[in-house]
Parts: sequence; C-alpha cells; structure tokens
Amino acid sequence: MPDQPARLNEITARFREAGLELRFYESMPGAWDAIWHKHHSAHGIGRTDSKTGTTTGATLIEAAEAALARLEQMAPPVTEG
Repeated sequence: MPDQPARLNEITARFREAGLELRFYESMPGAWDAIWHKHHSAHGIGRTDSKTGTTTGATLIEAAEAALARLEQMAPPVTEG
C-alpha cells in the first residue's frame, strides 16, 4: 500500500473528480469521520442529498478508504459503447 499521505491525496482527488469535497475531522479520540458533499456547497452535515455522506474509522485512512468505497458504490456502472 502506498504511504498514507499519498493515498489520502489520491482519495481526495477521486472525490474532486466526482465534483465532491471530502473533509476529515476527529469526532472523538480514536475515531475519524470523513464527510463529503457537492463542491462549493455550504456543508454536508444534515443534508439528504444522495451525493452527501459520512463514514467513520478508527484512523484517518480507514475513514478515507470507507468513504472511497461509498463513492464507488454511488458511481454508475461503466458500460462499453
């Protein structure tokens, strides 16, 4: 696995490519939350938009990886032409 800063950059770049902003915060000692929402919107907390969400992990990278998994589930399947 690549080092954690590089992996975090890769994950946040994937969200930017999808038009979303990904933010992290330590919700309590030993637990990190990843929150994403449409880019340039006020915030994602409490919104019901299907492109808004949160994930939690014991580490920052766990929260980021969980967020990426959710992003991949939200993406429409790629079909060949």
